[in-house]
Amino acid sequence: MRALQRLIKLILLVLIANLTIGCGNGQSEVKDIKDGTTRAEKASGTVAGIADLWFAKMNEAAKKGETVQIHIKDLGEFSDEDRQKLAERVLKSGAVEIGPDGKFEPNKPITRGEYVAWMFGYFNNILSPAPPEKPVYVDVQPEHKYYAIIQRLGADGHLPVDKDKKFRPDDYITREETAFITEYYTKEPLVMKDLQDGSVDYDKTVIEKYFDGDQIDPRYRTAVFMSDFEIGHALGQIRSFCPKRQLTRGQAALWLSWILPVHNYYD
Repeated sequence: MRALQRLIKLILLVLIANLTIGCGNGQSEVKDIKDGTTRAEKASGTVAGIADLWFAKMNEAAKKGETVQIHIKDLGEFSDEDRQKLAERVLKSGAVEIGPDGKFEPNKPITRGEYVAWMFGYFNNILSPAPPEKPVYVDVQPEHKYYAIIQRLGADGHLPVDKDKKFRPDDYITREETAFITEYYTKEPLVMKDLQDGSVDYDKTVIEKYFDGDQIDPRYRTAVFMSDFEIGHALGQIRSFCPKRQLTRGQAALWLSWILPVHNYYD
Protein backbone atom coordinates (compact mmCIF):
# COMPACT_ATOMS: atom_id res chain seq x y z
CA MET A 1 0.00 0.00 0.00
CA ARG A 2 2.80 2.45 0.93
CA ALA A 3 4.61 1.66 -2.31
CA LEU A 4 1.45 2.47 -4.25
CA GLN A 5 1.01 5.75 -2.37
CA ARG A 6 4.62 6.73 -3.11
CA LEU A 7 4.08 5.94 -6.79
CA ILE A 8 0.94 8.10 -6.91
CA LYS A 9 2.79 10.97 -5.22
CA LEU A 10 5.62 10.69 -7.72
CA ILE A 11 3.21 10.82 -10.66
CA LEU A 12 1.48 13.88 -9.20
CA LEU A 13 4.81 15.65 -8.67
CA VAL A 14 5.79 15.00 -12.29
CA LEU A 15 2.46 16.37 -13.53
CA ILE A 16 2.76 19.50 -11.36
CA ALA A 17 6.33 20.07 -12.54
CA ASN A 18 5.23 19.90 -16.15
CA LEU A 19 2.49 22.47 -15.51
CA THR A 20 4.67 24.97 -13.67
CA ILE A 21 7.88 24.69 -15.67
CA GLY A 22 6.65 24.19 -19.21
CA CYS A 23 6.18 27.15 -21.52
CA GLY A 24 3.52 27.62 -24.16
CA ASN A 25 0.12 26.01 -23.88
CA GLY A 26 1.10 22.69 -22.38
CA GLN A 27 1.57 20.79 -25.63
CA SER A 28 4.69 19.02 -26.80
CA GLU A 29 4.82 21.00 -30.03
CA VAL A 30 2.49 23.91 -30.72
CA LYS A 31 1.23 24.21 -34.27
CA ASP A 32 -0.69 27.43 -34.13
CA ILE A 33 -2.68 27.19 -37.31
CA LYS A 34 -3.84 24.10 -39.18
CA ASP A 35 -5.44 23.43 -42.51
CA GLY A 36 -9.17 23.05 -42.94
CA THR A 37 -9.76 19.34 -42.48
CA THR A 38 -12.78 17.51 -41.14
CA ARG A 39 -12.67 15.50 -37.92
CA ALA A 40 -13.09 12.33 -39.93
CA GLU A 41 -10.10 13.20 -42.09
CA LYS A 42 -7.98 13.98 -39.06
CA ALA A 43 -9.06 10.79 -37.35
CA SER A 44 -8.17 8.66 -40.36
CA GLY A 45 -4.83 10.37 -40.77
CA THR A 46 -5.28 10.62 -44.55
CA VAL A 47 -4.89 14.40 -44.70
CA ALA A 48 -1.82 16.16 -43.31
CA GLY A 49 -2.32 19.39 -41.38
CA ILE A 50 -0.06 21.67 -43.36
CA ALA A 51 -0.60 25.29 -42.42
CA ASP A 52 1.31 26.66 -45.39
CA LEU A 53 -1.07 25.11 -47.92
CA TRP A 54 -4.29 26.52 -46.54
CA PHE A 55 -2.74 29.93 -45.92
CA ALA A 56 -1.80 30.14 -49.60
CA LYS A 57 -5.24 28.84 -50.56
CA MET A 58 -7.01 31.26 -48.26
CA ASN A 59 -4.96 34.23 -49.38
CA GLU A 60 -5.80 33.50 -53.00
CA ALA A 61 -9.48 33.07 -52.16
CA ALA A 62 -9.52 36.34 -50.21
CA LYS A 63 -8.33 38.19 -53.30
CA LYS A 64 -11.33 36.79 -55.18
CA GLY A 65 -13.74 37.66 -52.39
CA GLU A 66 -14.32 34.01 -51.55
CA THR A 67 -14.09 32.20 -48.22
CA VAL A 68 -12.31 29.04 -47.17
CA GLN A 69 -13.34 26.83 -44.27
CA ILE A 70 -10.48 26.80 -41.76
CA HIS A 71 -9.72 25.62 -38.26
CA ILE A 72 -7.39 27.49 -35.93
CA LYS A 73 -6.11 25.78 -32.82
CA ASP A 74 -6.58 26.95 -29.22
CA LEU A 75 -9.08 29.78 -29.49
CA GLY A 76 -11.10 28.86 -26.43
CA GLU A 77 -14.78 29.71 -26.72
CA PHE A 78 -14.73 31.03 -30.28
CA SER A 79 -16.89 29.23 -32.82
CA ASP A 80 -15.47 28.08 -36.15
CA GLU A 81 -17.33 30.90 -37.89
CA ASP A 82 -15.72 33.47 -35.61
CA ARG A 83 -12.28 31.95 -36.10
CA GLN A 84 -12.62 32.08 -39.85
CA LYS A 85 -13.82 35.69 -39.83
CA LEU A 86 -11.02 36.88 -37.55
CA ALA A 87 -8.33 35.13 -39.59
CA GLU A 88 -9.75 36.52 -42.83
CA ARG A 89 -9.51 40.07 -41.49
CA VAL A 90 -5.74 39.92 -41.30
CA LEU A 91 -5.28 38.21 -44.64
CA LYS A 92 -7.69 40.50 -46.50
CA SER A 93 -5.84 43.53 -45.17
CA GLY A 94 -2.84 42.60 -47.30
CA ALA A 95 -0.61 43.27 -44.28
CA VAL A 96 0.58 39.69 -43.80
CA GLU A 97 3.52 38.84 -46.00
CA ILE A 98 3.36 35.56 -47.86
CA GLY A 99 6.46 34.48 -49.77
CA PRO A 100 6.64 34.12 -53.56
CA ASP A 101 6.31 30.37 -53.10
CA GLY A 102 2.90 30.89 -51.46
CA LYS A 103 4.11 29.87 -48.01
CA PHE A 104 3.24 31.72 -44.82
CA GLU A 105 5.49 29.67 -42.49
CA PRO A 106 3.39 30.22 -39.33
CA ASN A 107 5.78 28.42 -36.98
CA LYS A 108 8.77 30.62 -37.75
CA PRO A 109 9.55 33.59 -35.46
CA ILE A 110 8.75 37.11 -36.61
CA THR A 111 11.05 40.12 -36.33
CA ARG A 112 10.15 43.33 -34.54
CA GLY A 113 10.22 45.24 -37.83
CA GLU A 114 7.99 42.81 -39.67
CA TYR A 115 5.49 42.70 -36.80
CA VAL A 116 5.23 46.50 -36.84
CA ALA A 117 4.75 46.42 -40.62
CA TRP A 118 1.91 43.89 -40.26
CA MET A 119 0.36 45.89 -37.44
CA PHE A 120 0.51 49.11 -39.45
CA GLY A 121 -0.78 47.43 -42.61
CA TYR A 122 -3.69 45.89 -40.73
CA PHE A 123 -4.61 48.69 -38.35
CA ASN A 124 -4.03 52.22 -39.61
CA ASN A 125 -5.96 55.21 -40.86
CA ILE A 126 -3.55 56.54 -43.48
CA LEU A 127 -2.62 55.01 -46.81
CA SER A 128 1.17 55.32 -46.87
CA PRO A 129 3.70 56.54 -44.30
CA ALA A 130 6.19 59.22 -45.31
CA PRO A 131 9.63 59.15 -43.65
CA PRO A 132 9.95 61.93 -41.06
CA GLU A 133 12.34 64.83 -41.57
CA LYS A 134 14.15 63.84 -38.37
CA PRO A 135 14.38 60.04 -37.90
CA VAL A 136 14.18 58.94 -34.26
CA TYR A 137 15.86 55.52 -34.36
CA VAL A 138 19.61 55.35 -34.95
CA ASP A 139 19.60 51.69 -35.99
CA VAL A 140 16.90 51.86 -38.70
CA GLN A 141 18.63 53.06 -41.85
CA PRO A 142 17.00 54.33 -45.09
CA GLU A 143 17.90 51.11 -46.88
CA HIS A 144 15.96 49.01 -44.37
CA LYS A 145 12.80 47.44 -45.72
CA TYR A 146 10.60 48.97 -43.01
CA TYR A 147 12.45 52.27 -42.62
CA ALA A 148 9.55 54.57 -43.53
CA ILE A 149 6.98 52.76 -41.38
CA ILE A 150 9.13 52.41 -38.25
CA GLN A 151 10.63 55.91 -38.34
CA ARG A 152 7.28 57.57 -39.05
CA LEU A 153 5.45 55.69 -36.29
CA GLY A 154 8.28 56.43 -33.85
CA ALA A 155 8.29 60.12 -34.73
CA ASP A 156 4.51 60.34 -34.41
CA GLY A 157 4.49 58.70 -30.98
CA HIS A 158 2.96 55.39 -32.05
CA LEU A 159 6.06 53.38 -31.11
CA PRO A 160 8.17 53.66 -27.95
CA VAL A 161 11.56 55.36 -28.26
CA ASP A 162 14.09 54.18 -25.69
CA LYS A 163 16.93 56.31 -24.34
CA ASP A 164 19.45 54.64 -26.66
CA LYS A 165 17.10 55.42 -29.60
CA LYS A 166 17.41 51.88 -30.92
CA PHE A 167 14.46 49.86 -32.21
CA ARG A 168 16.29 46.62 -33.15
CA PRO A 169 14.06 45.92 -36.19
CA ASP A 170 15.79 42.67 -37.13
CA ASP A 171 15.59 41.07 -33.68
CA TYR A 172 12.83 38.52 -33.18
CA ILE A 173 10.00 39.99 -31.14
CA THR A 174 9.19 38.36 -27.79
CA ARG A 175 5.78 37.81 -26.25
CA GLU A 176 6.16 40.57 -23.69
CA GLU A 177 7.46 43.00 -26.32
CA THR A 178 4.48 42.17 -28.52
CA ALA A 179 2.08 43.14 -25.75
CA PHE A 180 3.92 46.40 -25.08
CA ILE A 181 4.40 47.50 -28.70
CA THR A 182 0.82 46.63 -29.68
CA GLU A 183 -0.75 48.43 -26.72
CA TYR A 184 1.55 51.41 -27.28
CA TYR A 185 0.65 51.55 -30.96
CA THR A 186 -3.08 51.54 -30.18
CA LYS A 187 -2.51 54.40 -27.73
CA GLU A 188 -3.47 52.61 -24.53
CA PRO A 189 -2.88 55.44 -22.01
CA LEU A 190 -2.01 53.17 -19.10
CA VAL A 191 0.78 51.62 -21.15
CA MET A 192 2.04 54.81 -22.79
CA LYS A 193 2.25 56.87 -19.61
CA ASP A 194 2.54 53.97 -17.17
CA LEU A 195 -0.28 55.44 -15.09
CA GLN A 196 -2.13 53.35 -12.54
CA ASP A 197 -5.40 54.42 -10.99
CA GLY A 198 -4.80 52.34 -7.87
CA SER A 199 -7.79 50.06 -8.43
CA VAL A 200 -5.67 47.23 -9.83
CA ASP A 201 -2.21 46.08 -8.82
CA TYR A 202 -1.01 45.13 -12.30
CA ASP A 203 2.28 43.68 -11.13
CA LYS A 204 0.60 41.42 -8.59
CA THR A 205 -2.21 40.44 -10.97
CA VAL A 206 0.16 39.37 -13.75
CA ILE A 207 2.49 37.56 -11.38
CA GLU A 208 -0.42 35.62 -9.88
CA LYS A 209 -1.93 34.78 -13.28
CA TYR A 210 1.17 33.09 -14.69
CA PHE A 211 3.56 30.70 -13.02
CA ASP A 212 6.42 32.72 -14.52
CA GLY A 213 4.77 36.13 -14.08
CA ASP A 214 7.71 37.40 -12.05
CA GLN A 215 9.91 36.95 -15.14
CA ILE A 216 7.95 39.58 -17.09
CA ASP A 217 9.91 42.82 -17.36
CA PRO A 218 8.29 45.33 -14.97
CA ARG A 219 8.11 47.80 -17.85
CA TYR A 220 5.87 45.41 -19.78
CA ARG A 221 3.60 44.11 -17.01
CA THR A 222 0.83 46.66 -17.49
CA ALA A 223 0.79 45.91 -21.23
CA VAL A 224 0.64 42.16 -20.58
CA PHE A 225 -2.25 42.71 -18.19
CA MET A 226 -4.08 44.82 -20.79
CA SER A 227 -3.43 42.17 -23.48
CA ASP A 228 -5.22 39.35 -21.70
CA PHE A 229 -7.70 38.69 -24.53
CA GLU A 230 -5.05 38.89 -27.26
CA ILE A 231 -2.81 36.49 -25.36
CA GLY A 232 -5.61 33.96 -24.91
CA HIS A 233 -6.58 34.35 -28.57
CA ALA A 234 -3.06 33.90 -29.94
CA LEU A 235 -1.48 31.50 -27.43
CA GLY A 236 -4.41 29.60 -25.94
CA GLN A 237 -5.23 29.09 -22.29
CA ILE A 238 -1.74 29.13 -20.81
CA ARG A 239 -0.41 29.24 -17.26
CA SER A 240 3.22 29.89 -18.23
CA PHE A 241 3.54 33.06 -20.31
CA CYS A 242 7.20 32.57 -21.27
CA PRO A 243 7.70 36.34 -21.75
CA LYS A 244 11.11 36.02 -23.43
CA ARG A 245 9.95 33.42 -25.94
CA GLN A 246 9.86 34.54 -29.56
CA LEU A 247 6.44 35.08 -31.10
CA THR A 248 5.74 33.05 -34.23
CA ARG A 249 4.27 34.40 -37.45
CA GLY A 250 1.09 32.40 -36.89
CA GLN A 251 0.73 33.73 -33.35
CA ALA A 252 1.35 37.27 -34.61
CA ALA A 253 -1.46 36.97 -37.15
CA LEU A 254 -3.84 35.70 -34.47
CA TRP A 255 -2.74 38.41 -32.01
CA LEU A 256 -3.47 41.13 -34.55
CA SER A 257 -6.74 39.54 -35.68
CA TRP A 258 -8.23 40.32 -32.28
CA ILE A 259 -7.85 44.04 -32.97
CA LEU A 260 -10.83 45.49 -34.84
CA PRO A 261 -9.36 47.15 -37.94
CA VAL A 262 -10.11 50.68 -39.02
CA HIS A 263 -10.80 49.72 -42.63
CA ASN A 264 -14.53 49.46 -43.26
CA TYR A 265 -14.26 46.97 -46.09
CA TYR A 266 -13.04 44.09 -43.91
CA ASP A 267 -16.50 43.13 -42.69
